[in-house]
Amino acid sequence: IHRTTGMGKRGPLPLKRMRISDWVRREIALGRFLPGDRIPDRRWFLHRFKAANLPLVQQAFADLEREGFVVSASRRGTCVAERLPFAGRYLLLVKDGDGDGGANFFTPSLRAAAKALAEERGIRFEVMNLTDARPGEAAYGKMIEEVRRQHYAGVVVQHLHKGHGLDTVTNLDDVPMVFFGLPSEYSQGNRVRSFDDGCQIHPRVFRLQCEDCASQGLRRIAAFIPHINPLYARPDEFSRLAAEAGLGIVANGLQTVDISHWNPDQFRRLAALFAASDAGREAKAVVLMDENMLAPFAEVCGNRYRIFCHCNAPILPKSRLSVRFHGVDCTATLASALDYMDAVRTGSRTPSSPRILFV
Repeated sequence: IHRTTGMGKRGPLPLKRMRISDWVRREIALGRFLPGDRIPDRRWFLHRFKAANLPLVQQAFADLEREGFVVSASRRGTCVAERLPFAGRYLLLVKDGDGDGGANFFTPSLRAAAKALAEERGIRFEVMNLTDARPGEAAYGKMIEEVRRQHYAGVVVQHLHKGHGLDTVTNLDDVPMVFFGLPSEYSQGNRVRSFDDGCQIHPRVFRLQCEDCASQGLRRIAAFIPHINPLYARPDEFSRLAAEAGLGIVANGLQTVDISHWNPDQFRRLAALFAASDAGREAKAVVLMDENMLAPFAEVCGNRYRIFCHCNAPILPKSRLSVRFHGVDCTATLASALDYMDAVRTGSRTPSSPRILFV
């Protein structure tokens, strides 16, 4: 597990001093010490952390007071500050501008949702684009240090993978975080949560699309499913959902597609082969479970099919086609994440898991 090193003006902080300040920040951030509560005296910390001397403990408390976590109160010792550094302050890590079609739809919707919730709840979102700052750069290092020092009430991560160093972010203990996607080896921190319906996104959206097809009398369909993860692409599950809606999937009309190396030409060739096949001639509707397939498919097939597209956000790509989109209600979903992080911060032992909601 990657940990960052606390830095002072003259270099790395002594380990015991950093452990003391980290412990106090964490206890405050998790609601175990509330605003106005008295912090144990210096000698308690001296014995609890086996510190070398009282001045070292005093330096740790000076750090905490300078950061705004504690205040000195006459006749009471040291107390938790009434207004904490993380009060109403959240971090949103987005991924935009690197050619990912899904992110290009999703990111603007997340930004808009964060702005709406900030106004509604009287909080602040600081947004950082992960394509602008990479591990090792000063901006990224500052962000990691701010997270580690509990200067945010919570962190929402749009996309989780090692390429942006997020294995480092999500291994910072006791920082409430939520991310879109499946749990992975990168999400190891003990307060890190993926949206609990993450592994069911594609089946649930496919059910909505099947219901739409049935309501319009389109009984013969074909479906293209991204083969990213076995939980995402289960042909037997999709066949069952189609049958429940009274639909028939045409022969060879349920295909899993490798989108790990997204290439428009790949999907144009796939669409052309499909349109010329028996399945393409028989199908009345096509379900695309990844929005990256939409533009190339539309280019080749025109208005030949009624298209149902999984889209990560309710921001619709410009298209002349008759396309029905299903996606995430970003504002409601982000609100669910905030509720989870607030419950963690106020000391709830059983905070509700964040939920992803569909439009």
